[in-house]
Amino acid sequence: MNTLNLFLEILTFLALISALATITSTNPVLAIVFLIILFLNVGIYLILMGLQFIGLSYLLVYVGAITVLFLFIVMMISTEVVSTVEVGPDYSKLLPLAYSIAILFLILFLITIPSFFRFHIWSFG
Repeated sequence: MNTLNLFLEILTFLALISALATITSTNPVLAIVFLIILFLNVGIYLILMGLQFIGLSYLLVYVGAITVLFLFIVMMISTEVVSTVEVGPDYSKLLPLAYSIAILFLILFLITIPSFFRFHIWSFG
């Protein structure tokens, strides 16, 4: 496996983690920060895949304009800052939704890119 493929897989994993953190975050400011991290990961991924124009426009439009606007609006509303350690009883209500979205994503990923898993799972065994 070459270095570029390893770096792309790390970017994919970080994008998944930041997407799940965006969905499950209780603090809206932290959710937007995780969304910015997600957009950065996807933009860098597109640039490394050879789609420089789409990757750079993704970074400029989404990170540079939309999420910064969201962050500015949420911070201007001055919401209560909730600690990320404190989770209330409402947090457990969102877990089935997060799990179902993750399972649906994995099923779609397995259907869409079967050659990826056929090569990587059986070549290491």
